[in-house]
Amino acid sequence: MIAIVTGGSSGIGKAICKKLAEEYQVINVSRRRESKEGGVLVDTHPNIVTEICDVRDIKALQRVIEKYDADVLINNVGIMPLKGFLEQSSDDYNNIMNTNFVSAVFATQSMLKKGRGHIINIASNSGLKANPDSPIYGASKAALVSFTKSIAAEYGNIIQCNCICPGIIDTRLVEGPSLPQKEIDKIPMGRIGQPEEIAEVVFGLLKSTYINGAVITVDGGQLQGVWRWGQ
Repeated sequence: MIAIVTGGSSGIGKAICKKLAEEYQVINVSRRRESKEGGVLVDTHPNIVTEICDVRDIKALQRVIEKYDADVLINNVGIMPLKGFLEQSSDDYNNIMNTNFVSAVFATQSMLKKGRGHIINIASNSGLKANPDSPIYGASKAALVSFTKSIAAEYGNIIQCNCICPGIIDTRLVEGPSLPQKEIDKIPMGRIGQPEEIAEVVFGLLKSTYINGAVITVDGGQLQGVWRWGQ
């Protein structure tokens, strides 16, 4: 069996690639082989191959998807803006939306043409709530959540399409150790998550045969909004 993972060189994507490689031949579709966190390259694993591709180049992305007779597509790639909302330009908007949402749309289109399989979109709990720090990022993830539901509804007879919404995960996108303790205290489990914990949920979803259109939060209960008297 073959699984395609976008943005699999670093962070959550890297953990997903390594977990799926236990049972799948994994194709990591990424702009680079190197991990942002450093360490061992993901494609040193015998079951993982990296295809260098900028997912914003839709035609190139679709060529990669159509090259492999894949059973699974994980739309994982994502970026966050490095500037405040008022400083962001239309180019910033296009970069975020094309990476986080548009790439998933057209990768899914290519996958659907195969007429079978399982698609998992990695969104964010920022797509389920207000995100005042990064409205465009939140909007891109909200679009991915809605897209998941629509694909499951329309094409559920040939494919399963589900969505995972991570909370604060310890990757280069979120420097976990520098996160203020007051923010960690808002998470009922009292800690941030690890990329491997998202990978475990992906692996479990791929074992399912009747979950379709689901949106699963993996955030330690963060969306429940811990509030304590005096805070």
